Amino acid sequence: MLKEEMDAAAARHPDVPYEPQLIDATYALLLSNAGDDPLVIPSLNRDGDCLSDLVMQLFGSIAGAESLLLSFPDHEQSFTPSVVMAEAPHGTAPRLFGKNIANPLAMILATAAVLSYVDDKRAANASRAIYEAALETVHGGIATPDLGGNATTTEFTDATIEGVKRKLDVWSTI
Repeated sequence: MLKEEMDAAAARHPDVPYEPQLIDATYALLLSNAGDDPLVIPSLNRDGDCLSDLVMQLFGSIAGAESLLLSFPDHEQSFTPSVVMAEAPHGTAPRLFGKNIANPLAMILATAAVLSYVDDKRAANASRAIYEAALETVHGGIATPDLGGNATTTEFTDATIEGVKRKLDVWSTI
């Protein structure tokens, strides 16, 4: 059914590149692609879960990005989602439980992502502040072991929270 819907969408939008592939060929493409061109891969839930874990590990950690699930109204041709859910796509990590070494970045980014869909300037500012602070925390060298650092989950989270507070304080004055 997904393939039929994608074929129909491609027929309606012939100016959008469309190259249907089997999932195993998609994995091979991801491993051989230099990453020069943007790539959108619509997929079934199970395949999307596997794809996100593979792609994120290629960049260092499966805990490095958020995942959004969007639901659009059936009755209208709207590109405004009626339901948004954000999550960390990596699932649980039972072997890390209680060790304070899990990377919280994906959960933090999921919070920023869902806030970006709230129609309120404060939510938009919070979303931007969270994104920026989290990425600046990693760039500043505070990273969990999966990213080559030695920060604990708590240290990374606290540093990100402090970055968010600083940003929101500064932005409130301008």
